[in-house]
Amino acid sequence: GTLYRKLGRSTFHRFEAAAIKVAMSNSEPKVVSTGGSTMLYDDTVHRLNTCRSLFILLDAAPNTLQQRWQEKPPQFVSKQTITTVLAEYTAQRLSHYRKLAHHCILVDHKTPAEIIAEIVALITK
Repeated sequence: GTLYRKLGRSTFHRFEAAAIKVAMSNSEPKVVSTGGSTMLYDDTVHRLNTCRSLFILLDAAPNTLQQRWQEKPPQFVSKQTITTVLAEYTAQRLSHYRKLAHHCILVDHKTPAEIIAEIVALITK
């Protein structure tokens, strides 16, 4: 949040893309966890795909996202605009994320430990 706020959206995404490039520069197995808009950039998706990546979407119902955003709003939204921005956010991104994902884990009402157990089960098959 702090870097995003200080650098602005475009500069932050350039640094993010560079970090992914460095992280994926060798063939050692690794976990790369990305956020929000990372998967909207074709060059980043291409780079991850060429490294035999497995995309796992951690998906939440709109009401769960709204509750989380109200408790801790992302840097790019105010509490007054959460409902509108969340609707735009999901309309723009969710179908794209679901197309890219090899697997989808629904995270509603799950603890972090339960989510991790599902991820481990997926990657150890």
